[in-house]
Amino acid sequence: MNTPSKTEPATFPIQRYFLLGASLVIMLIFLASIFLFTSRDTAEPPIDPNMPKTDIVFLGPSSAPNPNIMRLTIETGHVQKLTNVEDGVLEYTVSPDMQWIAYTRRVTGRITDIWLLNIKTMQTIQLTNCREAQASCSTPSWRNDSQTVAYTRRELDPESGWAYTERVWLVDVASRQSRPLFDDFNVQGRYPVWSPTSAQIAFSLIDPSGILIYDFPSQETLFIPSQQGLTGIFTPDGQQFAYPALRFGQALQRYYTHIELVKLPQFGAETSDSPTVQRLSGELEAPIEEGQIAFHPIKPQAAIARRYLDSRYTQGNQLYLIDLNTKITTPLVVEADYNHAAISWHPTENWLLYQRNAIEDTTHIELWLFNIDTNETQLIYDDGFMPKFLEQNP
Repeated sequence: MNTPSKTEPATFPIQRYFLLGASLVIMLIFLASIFLFTSRDTAEPPIDPNMPKTDIVFLGPSSAPNPNIMRLTIETGHVQKLTNVEDGVLEYTVSPDMQWIAYTRRVTGRITDIWLLNIKTMQTIQLTNCREAQASCSTPSWRNDSQTVAYTRRELDPESGWAYTERVWLVDVASRQSRPLFDDFNVQGRYPVWSPTSAQIAFSLIDPSGILIYDFPSQETLFIPSQQGLTGIFTPDGQQFAYPALRFGQALQRYYTHIELVKLPQFGAETSDSPTVQRLSGELEAPIEEGQIAFHPIKPQAAIARRYLDSRYTQGNQLYLIDLNTKITTPLVVEADYNHAAISWHPTENWLLYQRNAIEDTTHIELWLFNIDTNETQLIYDDGFMPKFLEQNP
């Protein structure tokens, strides 16, 4: 008769479960180490909590042939696509009240039109109708009341497609009615820029070559000789105007582009002092090439993109800070392997926004912030260009 007998504990199942559990733990540790190792190179850099609590808009992706307008919330890193234009957006500008974005889009061939995007509702409106006129409308510039946009209108030859006239036009946002800035057909120009008060408008005059500043109240003009075919920008107080000037340096026997600053006359006055010009580059023949200037909204300072052509030579533009009172220049961002451009200031804080690309790769552009107080830089987006703060001036 079979009787119960005492047996040893069944150890095999316990050992099996132990080995399986240990293997699982080892595998998890291994996978975690792989994740930490690989994510070290691919993760976005941490966002500084002290960075401005605001958004920026930009064109992107920079690596795509047809970029659109994008919006980035700096604090969270969230990106939103604002337009979906198949052929891409060529340029844009934000209205002073931060309600609208005027942008240029291609219609067909060389024909372009200007559209509006309502930032809050995402509604789009066609602002100009240049297709019917066989024209190209571009380079929009907002008046300070956000009710009028100045732009360049190029009349195109139907056969060749090339422009035969270029004039500055104005369009009323509410009615979408356009008219030339001047009735005189012989006044041809492009690239309009409003003054901060909108009492003046500046544009690049074609013949003679230079910059024309028109004062609306007095109907007087100021002509600035310039061979660059570009315009420039007003200082925040509207009292001065910065523009590119072509200068010849005997030392290197070549031309340089310097940014000069002219003090505007008192328009409408019976007597007025002659405009005075300051050379921010120093000597007339200084071996310096300058690409852009951005004035601090509050302080007498300006950020400037320049490159030196002497022992400090760099292939791309670097960023410097100029004290407008003393003319002392301080390096901000100097990275010889990169080019820096599209600089702009935060309206109320000491943050400088700019784009950066490697000299060897002009198709991949990054967006960066520079803190003037701490001299720290921060990458905020790695595939965009032409950034602007989306915050109203105080």
